[in-house]
Amino acid sequence: MMKKLILLLLVPFLLTAKDYPFLTGSNDGFDLFKKQVSQEIPDPDNPVAADIVVPSEEIAAGVPFYAAVRLTLDEGWKAYWKNPGESGFAVDVNWVVPPGFEVEELLWPTPKRSVVNNFVVFGFENELILLTRITPPENLQPGEEIEIAADISWLVCSDTTCLPGDSYQVLKLQTLSEVNVDPAKAKVFAEVVENLPKKVAEGISIKEVAPQAVLIDVSQELYDGTPDSVQFFPEDSNGIDLKKEPTLTVDPQGGLFVSIFREDTAQRPDDVKGILVFYDVNEGDRAFEIDLPLSPFAPEPKTPVRPPFKVGEVEEEYSYGMILLFAFIGGMILNLMPCVLPVVSIKVLGFVQMSNQSRKNTFMHGVLFSLGVLISFWVLAGLLLVLKAYGHAVGWGFQLQDPTFVGLLAAVLLIAAIAFFGVIEMGMGLSSRAGQAIEQVRKAESSKLSSFFGGVLATAVATPCSGPFLGMVLGVAVTLPWYSSLMIFTSLGFGMAFPYLLLAANPKWLKFLPKPGPWMDTFKQMMGFLMLLTVVWLLWVFMAQSDSEEMLRLLIALFIISFGCWVYGHFGSPFRKAGVRKAGRVIGLLIVIYGGYQVIIAGRNSALFEPHEKGLVSIEAGWENFSPERADELRSEGKPVFIDFTAKWCLLCQSNLVSINNSVVQGRMKELGVVKMMADWTRSDPVITAELARFGRNSVPLYIYYPPGKDSDPELLPQVLTPDLILEYLQ
Repeated sequence: MMKKLILLLLVPFLLTAKDYPFLTGSNDGFDLFKKQVSQEIPDPDNPVAADIVVPSEEIAAGVPFYAAVRLTLDEGWKAYWKNPGESGFAVDVNWVVPPGFEVEELLWPTPKRSVVNNFVVFGFENELILLTRITPPENLQPGEEIEIAADISWLVCSDTTCLPGDSYQVLKLQTLSEVNVDPAKAKVFAEVVENLPKKVAEGISIKEVAPQAVLIDVSQELYDGTPDSVQFFPEDSNGIDLKKEPTLTVDPQGGLFVSIFREDTAQRPDDVKGILVFYDVNEGDRAFEIDLPLSPFAPEPKTPVRPPFKVGEVEEEYSYGMILLFAFIGGMILNLMPCVLPVVSIKVLGFVQMSNQSRKNTFMHGVLFSLGVLISFWVLAGLLLVLKAYGHAVGWGFQLQDPTFVGLLAAVLLIAAIAFFGVIEMGMGLSSRAGQAIEQVRKAESSKLSSFFGGVLATAVATPCSGPFLGMVLGVAVTLPWYSSLMIFTSLGFGMAFPYLLLAANPKWLKFLPKPGPWMDTFKQMMGFLMLLTVVWLLWVFMAQSDSEEMLRLLIALFIISFGCWVYGHFGSPFRKAGVRKAGRVIGLLIVIYGGYQVIIAGRNSALFEPHEKGLVSIEAGWENFSPERADELRSEGKPVFIDFTAKWCLLCQSNLVSINNSVVQGRMKELGVVKMMADWTRSDPVITAELARFGRNSVPLYIYYPPGKDSDPELLPQVLTPDLILEYLQ
């Protein structure tokens, strides 16, 4: 009674519901029972007709039988599943039976999912059949007439309104010593039972693979096929994010992976209960009812320990001083690597801006830039060493394995490009000399701060790749005590900053640059386009770490940030009135902050996806997804194997891929029967990190070639590849 009262009270709030487009959940076989006496007389004003259907109106003592409540819905009306979703109420059935009769739980068919005005709902259209298994007592005497009844209440909705309803249905049954069942009716009931979700306890495992992501592992024995799509209906929401549809991945080695997602603020449940449905147009849909414990998320699962290799340059032993020298040289070479594309624009623009300044001021800029580089290296090195000390499998460039960092870096570089275009350049064209003097002081202080953060930004985008010397140096650094490692990273950072510091200390070397003039604005704007090119690269990296929904969110967020910068620069210009200027700057800053918040949301949501979870990585045609087991299997067969340890954020890796995909190189690999394996480190993968460590490496790129033969030793290729160099190793 209380539930019916609640339904009546809530109807006015549901009348605004629009478009509840369910798919049908009908069971046409029940047409055989349309004439049973329990069916209600149709009411033209009531969109629901309720009745009880049974396979036979005869029962026997101790013999279980099925009884079903059937709701027949007018066209355009829908009823709700036991978990209605984010709106609505479930159909409620209370069976009333004589003493001694046992009534089991309702057996619900598989619902359909629909999104209505951003609310996710689960339910049925046309017809809903709710089965129940009832067992009469053993002492039931033949010849008795007994009554069973169902007290039913519901809420149904059309496109324009919602109506609560209830019905009390009674059905009389005859007690006999032996039951005669119509075979046609029995067959229909059997088919309905067969189509119910199957309860499974084996062949499926569930574990948390990220703080808000749950992976359902379906074995090949349970489901051997490739469905068109998948859906999961939680029995209770229990923190499940209903707005995010499950994702389906086919395991190349057999089986399926289904990812479902929890709400950010929800507590982790102890178990997951619901219906998992695989939709297949050709083979038919299959539904499984699961109720399994949820294995907690392990931040860094342990990987099998494999013996380390000592190959190539790793076999040689160097003194600590030599390692420091290599780090310094590697840092200088890092300035020439393709990873530092945006750094080149920052440095060149700095040279141009300093061409007419005093030597002292120029040197100060060089020191501040170098300090920004060094502090950034210390921070990154400290994080790397701390994470390694706590058992996390991370490597050099780990910051770009985080989609949030990639998105924020893209936003920062976008703002830098907008500044280069002059959209948010302030204080230009002040007419008064006093104003110009004040502005010069302000710009001088701001310029010094820009030099420092220029070094920070340079390090952020320059460190993902490792050039010559760096692969070996970084691999050694993480094995030494923290103070020795920090000295190596200091030498590396000083090497990267050294060319800039050297030029700043010798401003005469900058005389080859033209004198300051209007051309500087043109040059600065050209550098802005170079920054935008870097933003495009970072968006490509983010796309490899997320899905289309979060990619769209990031693009919209960057648009919002751009608009905020325009508002800040246009209305916050010194030429505006004080009130307009202050309002423009505050509003513009708030818009930029909101855009930054959306960037963080996109990154956090993308972090829920685990692209390396058993084959979830997209691999280019002709390549296999790397796994140590597969590599060992190929080697045991004596087949040659080429392994490319790469990442989307490593520009050197991408440039080397051009040499690897050279037609002559590919033809030679095909002749030799080389199996190409790609170890994609775009997202953090402890298996790949452990494999890199086996070869004394902590960064990408790394190229390993196993020549033909079971006992062949691996060969380590250089980090900068050319087609001729690869062909030489293939010989």
